[in-house]
Amino acid sequence: MKRLYKYIMILSTAVGVCACDSDNENAKKTGAFDISITSFNVLGVESKAGWAPRVKAIGDIINREDHSPDILCLQECADTARQSDLRRLFRDRYDSHSIGLTDASPALIFWDRNKFVRTDAGYSDMLLGDTGYGMSDYTVSRYAHYVRLMEKSTGCEFLVYNIHLKTNSGNISYQKLRYDCITALCPAAIDRADRLGGIPVFIMGDFNNYIDTEEEGCISAPAACIAGGFTESSSAAQECINLNYKTSGVDMSGKATPRPDGNYRIDYIFYRYSGLVSVSRYQTVIDFINGSAEDISTPVASDHHPVNATFHIEYR
Repeated sequence: MKRLYKYIMILSTAVGVCACDSDNENAKKTGAFDISITSFNVLGVESKAGWAPRVKAIGDIINREDHSPDILCLQECADTARQSDLRRLFRDRYDSHSIGLTDASPALIFWDRNKFVRTDAGYSDMLLGDTGYGMSDYTVSRYAHYVRLMEKSTGCEFLVYNIHLKTNSGNISYQKLRYDCITALCPAAIDRADRLGGIPVFIMGDFNNYIDTEEEGCISAPAACIAGGFTESSSAAQECINLNYKTSGVDMSGKATPRPDGNYRIDYIFYRYSGLVSVSRYQTVIDFINGSAEDISTPVASDHHPVNATFHIEYR
């Protein structure tokens, strides 16, 4: 019989950075709006490719006519110089928030300043209180960076969580680490959303797991997110684009090869909302050359492709 790991629910701490951060601001809102959300691991290190030649490529793939998200969550950008480059790259359209921790990978969240305003932001320590881990363990991957945003035309709010879980998918201790992070984050994120009146909540980032990976009875982090009450966006999308391409291990020389079954993804966008929500499109965003299905524009922006989902949300 396969052994499933039990977990301890952790009420993670959060650091608020806005004077309007109050759980009592739950006045009933009504309205509807569309929102396009992207998660992108930008390869902040230079072990595979130099940073400077890729900065413009990062901007190009984000600003593609068929992409151009309203909200952008970036991983592997803990370095302050990288953050400065990225903020300059997107400053004409987006405001941003940095997690404010030295090593944490999911450091930047951007949003379209014409559509949204930040009402709260901070981070949650997904391993806080778990006696299996020390306080200084996994500082790159243990923190979930969040922002709470208000859509300007309706006044409706939602939460966005940006994560980057530990790599090395073949190691059972890391498989359990990723599982423990998600099974702590999901109830904490749901609790925060519920205290704010049941607002929508999104969790996205680099999960460093294929969804169907299982190690010694421990399910993957994406599967744990589903078990925790969240919906994986491509599973609900009316249209899926480039679903059969890996989202990681991108060939930096400029080639992309489709893989079967759509299961070769480690970058995900999950959502939870008890109200009306639909996903019109999910895409793995690939900057193909001249309509090719294999050749990518070079320099390649990262060893990951961005993933994007477009939602329609109704508050009643």
